[in-house]
Amino acid sequence: MYYRKGLFDSYNRFPSRGSRMELTADYLNRHSRNNSSYFMNSEKTAVIEETDNLNLWKFKADFIYPYSRTLVWKFGASVQFISSDYTPTDIVENDRFETSDIPTKTFGFTPIVYASAQGRVWKIKYSAGVNWQLNRISYEDCSVGKKSTNTQWSINPTLQVMMPFGSKMNHALMLSYKRTLSDIPYTAIYIGNQLDDITIIP
Repeated sequence: MYYRKGLFDSYNRFPSRGSRMELTADYLNRHSRNNSSYFMNSEKTAVIEETDNLNLWKFKADFIYPYSRTLVWKFGASVQFISSDYTPTDIVENDRFETSDIPTKTFGFTPIVYASAQGRVWKIKYSAGVNWQLNRISYEDCSVGKKSTNTQWSINPTLQVMMPFGSKMNHALMLSYKRTLSDIPYTAIYIGNQLDDITIIP
């Protein structure tokens, strides 16, 4: 088993009102080759050799634009791709042990676009925004060439309001609302040995 990882991060500041832009590109590859033998009463009853390959790409762009002293605009977009191949070979099956002999390919695609405003009115600080997100997962049984696809999308608002109070303003009242569409986890896309879920938030 081995991993490959890569990360590119760029930060640019513009002279206009202190605007800035951040660009991020991330890549992860996980490759493994496993040989498993199953024994019962010292006798080998099942054997499987399997190869797993997982790839994750993510690209993200964020823009921050201070419109005034009391208002800052933030907007951006990100896209995430996840692909996985599972290839079992040299299989000797047994009813007492569960082994998979189906070669599969899976693919996930998640674009996100968002915009938000942060500012202050009197003593009240606020943040309000919205994002659009799409989740698409495809699964292919390579043994029969059958492919299925599932697509979900959502428009998600967020709102947060905070007001300090007290003689020294050392207390605060906060109200928050957020609606989200769950991101595609590794467990939904990775058919072999499962990894922990990874959530990518814009």
